[in-house]
Amino acid sequence: MTGCTDMLKQSLVLFGALALAAALAAPARADIRINISRFENGHLRIEGHTEPNAKVTLDGKYTTTSNSGGYFTFTESYKPSDCMSDIRSGEDVYSAVIAGCFGEFAIEHKQVVTPESQ
Repeated sequence: MTGCTDMLKQSLVLFGALALAAALAAPARADIRINISRFENGHLRIEGHTEPNAKVTLDGKYTTTSNSGGYFTFTESYKPSDCMSDIRSGEDVYSAVIAGCFGEFAIEHKQVVTPESQ
């Protein structure tokens, strides 16, 4: 019975060491959260949060650096053609739908012709 107990203890120690090594070797993730993504008055405004002091890129065209609290803001005279933007920080990418980008939807009203209206 002692042999099984010792083997179990060794297995648990080995498993713990491997788990710790895997956690330390894993790359840090720069999770991105978007608070505002809006197109208004000809300007795109995106505000969000990521890792502190991280480089943040908007659609591969514009860059900023998050502050010491991780907050960042973009205000650009730019309208994405598909009304979506990719915000990248490190290896993490967040695709945001831009509110107000589509403008007013044009709805066509077709006149229905009936025998009575002719």
